[in-house]
Amino acid sequence: MSLLFPLKFNAAVASIGINPNAFPKELRRKVQDFAIGHRLTPEEGALILMSQLGIGAPIEELERAMMVWRYERKVNFHNEHVRNALDQMGYDTSRFQEPE
Repeated sequence: MSLLFPLKFNAAVASIGINPNAFPKELRRKVQDFAIGHRLTPEEGALILMSQLGIGAPIEELERAMMVWRYERKVNFHNEHVRNALDQMGYDTSRFQEPE
């Protein structure tokens, strides 16, 4: 695992408005390993963490983060894992979709 990935992952969780320390370290590491194994970004991993736990992020924080991540190309909305995570959270990504 990259030494910077956990830091970036925690920063991504925090940017959604959730304290990353609210999750057990082992769980964060498991999701980080999954993200790395599937070549996801820390931001995409943060979305997966939220979806697996059924924790809803503050909608304004999530939307702000999604707009920034889209602009910075840190989230691929066409990725199957990302789409599944957002679907599980009940989030409509249609306005973030770009032609493939």
